[in-house]
Amino acid sequence: SVKGSLRQLTLERLGEIDSSLVSRIFFRQVLANRLAEALGEDSEVAAAILTQGSAVHAESRARASRVSIQGVGRDFLKLFPEADLLFSARGELGLPAVVINEALADELGASVGDELLLALERPGEVPRETLLGSTDTGDVVRQIRVVLDQLLPDSGLGRFSLRPSQELPFVAFLELGELQTALEQSERANALLVASSGGDDPGVAALQEVLRGVLTGDDLGLELVQREDWVQVTSRDFVLSPILEQALESFARNVGAASLPFSTYIANRLAIGERGVPYSSITAFDSSPGPFGELTLVAGGPASPPADNEILINEWAAEDLGASVGDSLEMTFFEVGPKEQLTTRVESFELSGIVEMTGLAADRSLVPDFPGISNAANMVDWDPPFPVDLGLIRPQDEDYWNEYRVTPKAFLGLETGRELWGTRFGATTSMRFAPGPGETPAELALRLETELPSAFDPAQFGLTFEPSKARGLAASNGAVDFRMLFVSFSVFLIASAALLVALFFGLGVEQRASEVGLLLAVGLPLKLVRRRFLTEAAVLTTAGVVLGLGGAVGYAALMMAALRTWWRAAVGTPFLFLHVHGVSLAIGAGISFAVALMSILGALRRLRKVPTVGLLRGVVAPAASSLRMVRVRKVFLGSSALGVATLVAAFALSQTSSPAFFFTVGGCLLVAGLSFLALRFAAPRRHLEPSARGNLLGMATRNAALNPGR
Repeated sequence: SVKGSLRQLTLERLGEIDSSLVSRIFFRQVLANRLAEALGEDSEVAAAILTQGSAVHAESRARASRVSIQGVGRDFLKLFPEADLLFSARGELGLPAVVINEALADELGASVGDELLLALERPGEVPRETLLGSTDTGDVVRQIRVVLDQLLPDSGLGRFSLRPSQELPFVAFLELGELQTALEQSERANALLVASSGGDDPGVAALQEVLRGVLTGDDLGLELVQREDWVQVTSRDFVLSPILEQALESFARNVGAASLPFSTYIANRLAIGERGVPYSSITAFDSSPGPFGELTLVAGGPASPPADNEILINEWAAEDLGASVGDSLEMTFFEVGPKEQLTTRVESFELSGIVEMTGLAADRSLVPDFPGISNAANMVDWDPPFPVDLGLIRPQDEDYWNEYRVTPKAFLGLETGRELWGTRFGATTSMRFAPGPGETPAELALRLETELPSAFDPAQFGLTFEPSKARGLAASNGAVDFRMLFVSFSVFLIASAALLVALFFGLGVEQRASEVGLLLAVGLPLKLVRRRFLTEAAVLTTAGVVLGLGGAVGYAALMMAALRTWWRAAVGTPFLFLHVHGVSLAIGAGISFAVALMSILGALRRLRKVPTVGLLRGVVAPAASSLRMVRVRKVFLGSSALGVATLVAAFALSQTSSPAFFFTVGGCLLVAGLSFLALRFAAPRRHLEPSARGNLLGMATRNAALNPGR
């Protein structure tokens, strides 16, 4: 019943879902359609947004944490065909509708029509651990006011969760479009749920391979900008991860395209002596720009990439700073510490050249969309996630912004830039690709969009399918075999019950000892007598088994009901239900049958040792134990006692314990005790004190010795 209940919970909370993918990145919702088309008609694929948050009752302010907030569409509801999920109510203010399970409603004290506040983390495009990643609660946490439209029972869809757990989750469902709007993730999702309607689960390995074939660059967060001579690739995460950068470089080599990475950052100040320029974009690159634009020195000729301790600045910055080639320039910038704290760092460089405001030096597309900066109309309107002193902004800085916007004012070597502001998320903010001979930028852009994802494993980007149903069913079996565990705990009780059955049947045969003697005396062979008694036992046992199985099922049902109600605190879950299997009933019936028949055979075997004349007179006690049996009992007693002593000594030395240790000690003690009693009953007179032979204890002992098997 425990295993069956856990299995039932798994099937309820997953519906028809076999595999699932939940990603950190938000991909295009249409990826689900492409995946379903590639898998064929026997599979259903649903896109959803799965996230965690909290819920607050708008009026009472009752709060619930660890709420699973799901944005789902019609495709998702196909995975729960028995569910009745509607989003009809909009409230007086036109609020989005929410559907929650009864557990969450009880926690909040909410009923249909009440307004709730859902708080959840808004996915940031820029990692929080970087300079441009926001740590402001207002930017990170998104709050949605909704109206409660429907309550779901705490079963089926009301228990939906991809995480194996016996705990009842708090579940809230929103329409997918509503949650996409709230999170500013239009037509995007972060989860794929796959069901095999044909009953043949393709498996996660096959799903990963199919996914690789249908992914596009946009699904991985890549953004492509096409120009007349080149294609630029950037990431919605602001920086290209090292894995993605390597894949792009490998792709460029394979297709014969030229590539050039750029890394752009924000400097707080560029200064030469007492003169300084506030808040400037700095771009790092590592080779001659070539087809991607030229850097031309004011003094004439192309500019070479700066060395490790060198820097280039444009002519506007040089004029503002009064700079000359060879001057020492200080760059002040923020460095992100291990706990997301910002520290100010100052580095000095030798000015190796001044470049004209043409070509690459005037290309504002080198700078990605800095949050709170790129879209500002004026510099004083900046609102970046890091602190800025807007009082440092001068009129000439505003003039530069009006004409050139975020265009870089300085250039470093790529390795220098990576060393200064690189993070574990990467440092490259963009890569440019020039097509090879015979290929146009448009053709190269198409290949980057469609062919690039197949060059690497989607799991490298967190796009990994999990066998949700198979894992849940495996978890329902538990790390311990519950059946054997409960049998082990009850082994002495079961053995006692079996002995009691054997004693009753044996006693029934012994009470008919004179009948056995008469049948043998008139010439019936022992084989026929044994068959007659076994036939009677079979009839009796069959009736007992039928009644016993019905009683066993009823008793188990009562136990499950008690564990769900009166004893719920002992198990911590109300989801234990009776599960009866024919195999278990057959095993119980077989054991009962075997115990009854073996006990009758044993009783007949004991009576066989009694002379027929004795049986006719009702004598049931066989002759005294042989010397050989006495020795056997002594061996059992000695070995069991030695086993107990050894195990106890081992426990005292190691101080480690296990269930097997206690069961073994208990078994040895039982064998030792039975052996001792068997030896004592073998010759009771010798073991009794003279004063005890005539009292009640002595009489009881001698009487017990007449049939020591009892």
